[in-house]
Amino acid sequence: MDSEDERLIEAIESDDANVAYGKHVRCLQLHTEWADHDTTELKHVQRGVPELRLDHAQERDILAYLKRGGNHDNRHIVEWLAVFRIPRFFSTIRGFHTGTLDLLGRHKPRYDSLIRRWKELYHDLQPFPRVKLVVEDVDEETTAPNPYEQIPTELIRAFEKRWRVNAESYFMISMTIASADKLASFLLETPEPIFQQRCLQHLPPELLHYTVEFMDHESVRYLGSTSRLFRQISITYIYRHRSLVLKSIQLQNTTPSTPDEEMAEGMKWAILAAKERLLEQMQTIIDNPGMLEAIRSLDLFIGTRMPHDGLSIAGIGEGSDERRQYFGTLLASLGVILNEAVNIQTLRIINWDLSPDLVPIILSLPLLRSIKLMNSRIWPGEITSYPPSPVLNAHFILDSRKEIRMWRLLTGMPRLRVLSISRTETDDGSLLPPVAFRNVTNPFKTVERFFASCPCSTEVDQFSSWIRSAKVTYGKLRLTHFKIAADSVGLYVVQIGALLDALSGAPMRHFSLEGIHNANPQLLDKIADAFPDLESLALHYRHSLRQSRTRSAWWPAPTWHYAQVLHRLPKLKHFIWNQTVNVLEAPSYILLRMEDGWPTVPDDEPLFDEVEMFFGWDSVAKLFASYAPSLETIAFVVTTGVPILHYTITRGPGGIACTPSQPSIRDKIISLDPLTFSRTWEEVNTPAREEE
Repeated sequence: MDSEDERLIEAIESDDANVAYGKHVRCLQLHTEWADHDTTELKHVQRGVPELRLDHAQERDILAYLKRGGNHDNRHIVEWLAVFRIPRFFSTIRGFHTGTLDLLGRHKPRYDSLIRRWKELYHDLQPFPRVKLVVEDVDEETTAPNPYEQIPTELIRAFEKRWRVNAESYFMISMTIASADKLASFLLETPEPIFQQRCLQHLPPELLHYTVEFMDHESVRYLGSTSRLFRQISITYIYRHRSLVLKSIQLQNTTPSTPDEEMAEGMKWAILAAKERLLEQMQTIIDNPGMLEAIRSLDLFIGTRMPHDGLSIAGIGEGSDERRQYFGTLLASLGVILNEAVNIQTLRIINWDLSPDLVPIILSLPLLRSIKLMNSRIWPGEITSYPPSPVLNAHFILDSRKEIRMWRLLTGMPRLRVLSISRTETDDGSLLPPVAFRNVTNPFKTVERFFASCPCSTEVDQFSSWIRSAKVTYGKLRLTHFKIAADSVGLYVVQIGALLDALSGAPMRHFSLEGIHNANPQLLDKIADAFPDLESLALHYRHSLRQSRTRSAWWPAPTWHYAQVLHRLPKLKHFIWNQTVNVLEAPSYILLRMEDGWPTVPDDEPLFDEVEMFFGWDSVAKLFASYAPSLETIAFVVTTGVPILHYTITRGPGGIACTPSQPSIRDKIISLDPLTFSRTWEEVNTPAREEE
C-alpha cells in the first residue's frame, strides 16, 4: 500500500520483529470498530474492545506475538497485516487532501502511486454487497450470519491474494467496505490534493546538518537510510559513536555436566574466534580515515554472550602470559585507532585489560572529556607520571582497592570536575585508594561533583579526612554536588557529623545522603548550618539496622518538625525523601477480624478507618511549602530511588497550590538525586573558569 507498509511486511516475513507478550493482544480482535468507519452503515457493538489505534512499534510487537504464538500460519500473518495497513492507507490518502504532514512527504509521485492503488482496491471491492451488519453482543455462543456466502470462493481468494486481507473474517471485509465508501465520498467532496511546496531535503545543507546534531544515533541511522542525500549528510554522524565488542558466539552442545576439559576447549575456540572478528572490525576502522576522524564516542566491552569468566574457563587467567598475549594484538590495534581518532570526547572501557603504554595515549587525546572504567585492569609497568589530560568527567567502578594503577589516572587529570567512584556489588573490599596515594594526590582540589557508591562503613571517616585535607591544603573546596550512597551498614550520626564538618564552607547546592540511620530534625539543622545556600536536598532513611538497602520508611518525627527546619534554607527548591506513602501496610481491620474469629461483617461497615484511608499527601507538600518559601517540588521516592509521588508547588493570590507533577519532572528529580545504580552526576563539557 505504501513504502512504510511494504517495509513492515518485509520485516515480518523475515522474522525481524521483537517478541511481544500478551499486553497488546486484546487490540487484535477483528471485531473492532475502525476509527474511520460509518456506524450508520455498519453497527457492531462489543463490550470492552477499544478502537484499533496503534503505532508502528506496537504493530510489530503484536504481529511478532501472533507469528510465534502458533495460532496462525505464515499466510495468515501477512493477511492480518491488513488490520493496520488498510486503515493507514486510507488515512494517508485522506492526509493528501487535508494537508496533513507525515514523514514521507506529500509529493505528487507518491500521491499518483497511492491513488492508482486506491482505484484498484475500490474496484475489487465492488462485487461485495453493502450490508448493514448488526451484532448487539458478541460472545462465544453468539455468531452473526455471513453476508458474503453468495460471493464465489475464487473471487474471495483472489481478493485475499492481491490485497493480503483475511477475507475469511466478514467483519473485516464489512468494515473495509464501509471505510472505503466513506473515503470515496470524501474524495468526491474534496477532489484536489494539497502537495507540499517544500520538503525536508529542500532545506539548505547547513540547516540539515544543524538538525541532525540534535538527533540520537539510532534516529540518524534511520534518516540516512531514506535517500542518498541524507546518507551523505548522516554518514559522519553515524560514525560518531563506535563500539568495539569482544562478543563470542553461543557455545553449542554444552551443559553443566560437560567435562571441564571439553568446556575449556570450546570456550578457548570461541574467544579466539571473537578476537579475530574484532580485529577485522578494528582494521576496517583503521583503513578508513574519514571514520577515524568522525568518532566522538568509543566503547570497548565484552559482549553479553561472552561469559564473565570466559577467559578463565579457557585457561587465560588474570596476570598470566596467555592473557597478555590474548589482549596484546587487540591493544596494539586499539593504540593505532586512538592515535588517529583525535576527536574522541567520550571513552568507556568495561572488563578490558590495558597495557601501561596505552594509558598515556588515552590521556593525550586532545578533546577527551569523559572516561569510564569499569572492572578494567592496567598491567604492571614502570610509568613515572601521566601527561596532563583535558578530562573533566571520570567514573571508576573498581573490583578492589588493589587496583592502585587505576587510581593513578587521577594524577593525569588536573582539570577534573566530576568524579564518581563505586565498587561492584560482589566486591566486599575497600573503595578508597591506599593512604600513601591519598597523601600525595587529592582530586578534591578541582572536583565540583562527587558521588561515592557503596563505600565501606569505616571508609566514610577516611573520605572526610581526604576532603578536609584538600580544604586545608588548597584553602577551599569547589564541591557543589555531593552524594554518598552507603553500603549495607549505613551512615551513623558521628560519621555524618564528621562529613558535614569536612564539607562546611563548600559552595554546596545539591546534597544527598542515602542510608542514614538517625533522621531526627536535628540532622536537617546540621545540614542547614553547613550549607545555607542549598537548592536541593535528598535524604534516604533506614528505619532499621537490619535493612541492608534503602527503601520507603516511616520517618521518626512528625512531618511538621522537618518542615520547620526547611525555613533555614531560603534557597531550597527541591526536597526529596523516602517517607512512605503506603499507609495500608498494616490494615488493622484484618487484625481485629482475626482476633474476633472472623465474624460476619455488615455491608455498611467501613473496612478502613480515616487514618488508613489517608491519601492527602498534597497537604504535606503544602506544609513544607509554607515553611520553605522557595520550594518548587517535593518528591517521595521508593527503594530504587525512583520518585513514586512528586508535587509541583505554585504560589499565587489564592495561596499555595500543590499539584501532582508531570512525568517530565521525574527526570529532573533524578538528575538532582542520581540513582544508586547510575552512580554519577550529570556530566559537564566545559572546563572550569581559571582563577585570576
